[in-house]
Amino acid sequence: MANSLSELRIDEDGFVTAIVYHALRENQTTIQHVCNQYGVVVADLVTGVLKMAAFSNIRILTT
Repeated sequence: MANSLSELRIDEDGFVTAIVYHALRENQTTIQHVCNQYGVVVADLVTGVLKMAAFSNIRILTT
């Protein structure tokens, strides 16, 4: 995953978001913990990724 992200020139917050997203999705942490540990920027990015994933799941279920 790190190689793919580095090819996309993702910044540090993007790398952290990619890793933390999976933990949050699997209920291994909370958005509040992410915010406390990594800051508001990463928490906002993770929230956005979660919303995009939810929209993607809705589209898949309706097609």
